[in-house]
Amino acid sequence: MFQCSKYFIFIFLIISFLSFKNYHKFYFSLTEIKANTVKNSFTISSKLFTDDFEATLLKKLNKKIDLSNSVNDTNVQKVVFNYLVQNLKMELNLKPIKFQFIGYEIEGDVIWLYAESKLKEKEFKSLKIINSILYDFSTDQTNMIIFKWNENQYTNKLNFPAKEVFFSK
Repeated sequence: MFQCSKYFIFIFLIISFLSFKNYHKFYFSLTEIKANTVKNSFTISSKLFTDDFEATLLKKLNKKIDLSNSVNDTNVQKVVFNYLVQNLKMELNLKPIKFQFIGYEIEGDVIWLYAESKLKEKEFKSLKIINSILYDFSTDQTNMIIFKWNENQYTNKLNFPAKEVFFSK
């Protein structure tokens, strides 16, 4: 009987250890930027692991933020937007892009951040992106960038410490 209960405790501990859903061994973000000259829109969507982002905000602010339970909290939205503005900068045809925060949503163990801007340019010559999202969290961070200008697509991957990419026609 004693041997059997040790076995169940051992199995329970292994199952508990393996069931941590927020544990991951890679540090990755995806930022998709879409320019649409027909709608005059420039949209940004960034996908990151929620736990990494919360840990980054804790490190920066010395305050724990539960993003899952704060989607409608305007103070948390300001914190999220400020982080995005500080760590994602762009210049289209050598002109800085200022975007407005749309919001964020939690999807499983990831968070999607959304922003947009009016597209004033009708022709694409170049796009400079500085992306240091979560670089203050891990030196193992990789940031994938996908840029779409109407039907054309450009991609690049930035590994810490590289944070700048330049796309041109």
